[in-house]
Amino acid sequence: MNFDKLKFDNLLNKIKQEGWEVDLGKHVSDETITELENELNVCLPGSYKQFLKVYGLIHISGTYIAGIYNDDITEKSEGTVVYETLKFRADTRTQGRADFIVLSSDGQEWYLGIDVTGGECKVVGFDTLSKTFVDQNISFVEYLEQFLKDQI
Repeated sequence: MNFDKLKFDNLLNKIKQEGWEVDLGKHVSDETITELENELNVCLPGSYKQFLKVYGLIHISGTYIAGIYNDDITEKSEGTVVYETLKFRADTRTQGRADFIVLSSDGQEWYLGIDVTGGECKVVGFDTLSKTFVDQNISFVEYLEQFLKDQI
């Protein structure tokens, strides 16, 4: 499935029309994406790079897809991929898995992210209680589309 900016923009507009607060980060440069990959020591899938270039991050009334805020990876606050991923790696229940970047978290027992072991990569969840990964979607693009549709 390809990254369809028009489809995602239309979904975001519908969400706004429903009265939800939508915050988007700014476009992320190729240089910043390279910095991010170096900071987290991962190779990001193309679809997530495209998401960063187009939206940076998405926050919708308390839910989010982590990314980069204002093209600045040094911003390490809730909802940024660096903060969320480093928090995951520091959580002793996760065994510090380095091939997983966090897209969102409930802050206690559940992390959702991308398994970056190769290719376009799949979105998976991690349950800290059972210490297991659970497949969620085939690709980041499918996850993004479902995330936006769930807000409408």
